[in-house]
Parts: sequence; structure tokens; C-alpha cells
Amino acid sequence: MFFEYSSRGRKRLTPEQILQIEPLIDGQKIKEMTIKMMVCELSEWWSNHWGMLGLLWHLQEIESDHFMFQVLRKFEQDIEQKGFMNFLYDYSGLSDDEKEKYVKRFLGT
Repeated sequence: MFFEYSSRGRKRLTPEQILQIEPLIDGQKIKEMTIKMMVCELSEWWSNHWGMLGLLWHLQEIESDHFMFQVLRKFEQDIEQKGFMNFLYDYSGLSDDEKEKYVKRFLGT
């Protein structure tokens, strides 16, 4: 049911089915918010020219959560390949205004 919800939305499920998977839906929302918060923190570090120590600290803190560990590893690989600015622009979880705020701070404008 959760896979169907993830791929097609609420319309295909009955209210009873939604209630059954509600904890999974909430968990997914929390993971998405956590990922967004991590990107915001990484952007703060980057835009203030503090380096990427924040990323390394997060990696040490969340090794027990395999999913989040993999997300941060993917971020790290993307940043190494594309650079942080391109990583930031490619990330869809932040608005363009939020992205511009970090870029302007980084550039000192």
C-alpha cells in the first residue's frame, strides 16, 4: 500500500488504507525534513566559508541510521563531482530564494 501511495498518491487508497500506512507517511515526511535541514546546514557552512566540516560531523553522528548515512554519502559524492554551488542548484528541496541567499552570502554580494 505504501508503494502505491508513494507512486500514485492518496486518490487510489481508501481512508482505512491511509490510516494503516499513516506512520510510514509521517516517517517519510520526517526524513524529507531532516534531509532539507542537512542541506540548509551544509549551505550555511559553505556560504560562510567554514568548509565542509558540518558534513563530516553529520556522518559521524548518523552512522547507525543507514538510510541517512547513504543520503549524506550521496551528497558528498555529488559535491565532489559537481562542486557545492551546482549541488545546491540541483537540490529540489529548497526554493530559488533560499538558494540565492546562500550563493549571495558565499559571493559576498
